[in-house]
Amino acid sequence: MIKKLYVRLCKYEDYYIPFVFVLPGIINAMLYYTGFAYRENPIKSALYATFNILFLFMTVSIIGFKAIKKEYSLPRLAICATFTVFNGICLLYAIINFNFLPITVTTLIHFSVFAFPAALWGLEFGARPNYRLLLRNLEQVGICMIPLAVPYCVIHLIRANPFKWFRIGALNYHDIGTALLPFLLASVIAFALNEFDYADLKFLSKFKIGRHARLFVIILFWTAISLTNHRSTIVSVFFFLALFTVFTLVKCIRRMTSFILSVFLIILFIAVHTFAVANADHSRFTNFINGLMEGRLTTSRDAREVEENILKMVQSDDRFLLSDVREEEPQSSRPSEDDEDDIDVTKIAGRIQDRGTIYRLAWLEARENPLTGLSPLGFTAKYGGLYPHNAALEALADLGFVFGGMLLLFFTACALKLLHILVYGQRYAGLTVVFLAGLILPIMIGGTLWSSSILCFCVCFSISVKNSS
Repeated sequence: MIKKLYVRLCKYEDYYIPFVFVLPGIINAMLYYTGFAYRENPIKSALYATFNILFLFMTVSIIGFKAIKKEYSLPRLAICATFTVFNGICLLYAIINFNFLPITVTTLIHFSVFAFPAALWGLEFGARPNYRLLLRNLEQVGICMIPLAVPYCVIHLIRANPFKWFRIGALNYHDIGTALLPFLLASVIAFALNEFDYADLKFLSKFKIGRHARLFVIILFWTAISLTNHRSTIVSVFFFLALFTVFTLVKCIRRMTSFILSVFLIILFIAVHTFAVANADHSRFTNFINGLMEGRLTTSRDAREVEENILKMVQSDDRFLLSDVREEEPQSSRPSEDDEDDIDVTKIAGRIQDRGTIYRLAWLEARENPLTGLSPLGFTAKYGGLYPHNAALEALADLGFVFGGMLLLFFTACALKLLHILVYGQRYAGLTVVFLAGLILPIMIGGTLWSSSILCFCVCFSISVKNSS
């Protein structure tokens, strides 16, 4: 019985690994198509959680059965297990340390449902890598996102969006941007190489429009991402295009096609951002560009009190500076309005919006607690759910320079392994690394360390894969 179930689960195993990158986005899209995601509602949340949990159980069943059959190298399996267990222990410690603060429980759930299965599939993909199949299947699965991207582009281009903040239904700009990013990167690779086909998709194999269809999908997805105004996703695409162009030039893989496509996508973004986004009520990316032109990393304009009193926030002994669990002080102990020298930093900290301010705050917290840091999720707990938006700074702020530095050295070793594949591997292996680099960059400019699925996948993949592959 168990063996039959295992065989059935493995029948479509080639599509499970792409789901690591796109499953949440696909589920949101399907819920939107069926009418469950026009507004936030309990049924939508329950269905979203159910499908992700089912994928978790399926992943554990398949990889666990393979581990029992000893299909993985024991030392590599042990290192991957140590990494995932370390993350789990840190999150459990955070829950206990901060008295079951909701953000700590939520982070553990996200790690268990998203990051843990990604780590398992990273182990599997490293043991039996099929780079070409991964990229081809990603492009094929991306077809299901076209019905979501088309109305999203239309309602924003013609300024007829009934929702706020670059939304479509209950899906916000972050949901749209992160959902379309993997498909866009895979489509760019497929268009440049022009070697994938739609033979497995009978309804498309009859039409000889493969490359034209790919170009349409690329334009559609990139336009939608540009309209989201999601900074980390947009910057990741630019980083991917630069790395992809350099790789194809060095490896002599359709150099002119890759270069022209990259230039075209840059021009397309400028056009979309100029005529459709920059004139919107609130352009977050415009603030980012204006900050760079001024020689500073900024994404919004924080109040002057935030910048002037950032050291007071760091030196505050309050572990829950902005959290709801923070004990209310007696009215008499609070500073009066007439006392200008005694400033309530809890009110000031709630005004932090600028990304550069957050980075500076995380660095100062790391310097304030160099040995042990604030403890896992300590920064997020102290600032009421605000996380550093940079995995490296989060490691230093939460774990200190000693343990955080050791963790960053471990990540560096994994990155060097992937760099080795990029330089010396065959072209599909190198293109897969370029693809992963485009996906992992957001954790350095807007993501979190403790529940990143792409980080766990890349780490376990780099551990499991052999240099010869």
